[in-house]
Amino acid sequence: MKKIVAFLFLVSSVGVLSQNVEKSIVLLDVDTNLPIEDATVYISKTKQTLLSNADGAVSFILNGVSNIQITHSSYDAIKLRSTILKEKVNTFYLKNSITGLEEIIITKEHPQKILKSLVENSINKLTIPARLKVYSREFFKLNGVNSHFNDGLMNFQMFGNSKNFKTDILVEQNRSYGIVNEEISSDVLGYNLNDIMQNYYNFKYLNPILELSAKKEYDFW
Repeated sequence: MKKIVAFLFLVSSVGVLSQNVEKSIVLLDVDTNLPIEDATVYISKTKQTLLSNADGAVSFILNGVSNIQITHSSYDAIKLRSTILKEKVNTFYLKNSITGLEEIIITKEHPQKILKSLVENSINKLTIPARLKVYSREFFKLNGVNSHFNDGLMNFQMFGNSKNFKTDILVEQNRSYGIVNEEISSDVLGYNLNDIMQNYYNFKYLNPILELSAKKEYDFW
């Protein structure tokens, strides 16, 4: 009888250990103690890639032990093992990796060339997943006439890669109303917000002033 009880206790213990456990990580700036938003948290065991919210928090479900990598474009990356997550909510402090400018550089290079270099450098350092919060305003046309107005605050969650974006849209605030007294149908023309966000993130809208011919059309200072 004692052997049976011990066996049942062992089975029960294994069942408890194999359960999914929810953990939370809160990321704070080590100098300011402010929350760090949009930090990337990668859970290697489950292949999850998560972003910290406005409170610097990330929550996830974990079964077993895993490596966790935390990165942010403005902070030093850290790696940790899930075994150190003793509490349900665990706080970690990241060190800012951005230093202030210590000198002013005077150059004879054309401003357009400097701008082009900045854009290229920014594109090379773009990271995905990413989050863009924007205010959007749209006018829709019906038979060539503005017939509908829509605007709101949107939160774009970007996935994929820089050449093939996949976007989830969270509408935080929205309002919409008709401008003309006509029924709105499927013929109303609007915009592809996914394309617009991708073009913003890739700096595509700056291309017209980066062309060589732009030196004749625009005054650069």
